[in-house]
Amino acid sequence: MTVLFLAAANPNWAILIPAALVVITLLSVGFGLIIAVAAKKFYVKTNPIVEELLEIMPGINCGACGEPGCLGYSEALADERTAPNLCSPGGSKVTKLICEILGLEAASSAPKVAVLKCMGGTCCEDRYVYDGPHDCRAAAHMMVQSGSKACSYACLELGTCAKECPYDAIYMSPITRLPVIVENKCTGCSICAQVCPKDLYDMIPIDKQVHVRCKSQDKGPVTKKNCSTGCIACNKCVKACNYDAIHVVNFLAAVDYDKCINCHDCVPVCPTEVIHHVGEERVQFKVAETLALL
Repeated sequence: MTVLFLAAANPNWAILIPAALVVITLLSVGFGLIIAVAAKKFYVKTNPIVEELLEIMPGINCGACGEPGCLGYSEALADERTAPNLCSPGGSKVTKLICEILGLEAASSAPKVAVLKCMGGTCCEDRYVYDGPHDCRAAAHMMVQSGSKACSYACLELGTCAKECPYDAIYMSPITRLPVIVENKCTGCSICAQVCPKDLYDMIPIDKQVHVRCKSQDKGPVTKKNCSTGCIACNKCVKACNYDAIHVVNFLAAVDYDKCINCHDCVPVCPTEVIHHVGEERVQFKVAETLALL
């Protein structure tokens, strides 16, 4: 109707409008041809194996495999640049599927779980009361003296790891104020480790049961003053181990998991009880779960 009105009002419009439509049509066809030629020229062939591998990946792009996300891991697998059993969230199921696609013999490995290397919480003195964003990453940049805790290595207790965990495998304890990992939900995706500004999480095979739950590298007397459950580098655990599986490095006991046989001889001799035998904790957790259901 608008076109007819303009043509009636001005005879020149009767000529200009069809001409404009022809120009627009020719431009559309021209741009379409340019796009088609460019798409063909710059087309990147995708490896069908990469696409097949990508379909079986968990898709959370956690980077636990050491590659930049699920696509990066799929490409590395297709190029034979990495091992097929590095997808912690996918576990043995994804490993088996990867081996089937690549025609490999199934590689087995113990699933990994997150281990928090801090037992501070209510056992560690507070230097001041923090009042700011309830996020560990933001707080780490805003807090003075490396945090509000007396120990500069301690957990900030703001629960960013629990919020970011895609599997709901971490919750904050109302008693200790520290994160608690629910092992039967944890996939070892390492997202908690990535978001922790204090670097307090390690991904450790679930069959390794002895852990030093501390990250402080302060000298013994300093750690003892700041936290009642920190490693004081007393070397008692080193002397108790008959397998040379634990050493004190930089004033902090560290377990050599290639040598540790889970004998937990080091656990009872630790004066601050910072060395934990997770097998016993799992039993206690199961008992607590059972009692909660009664």
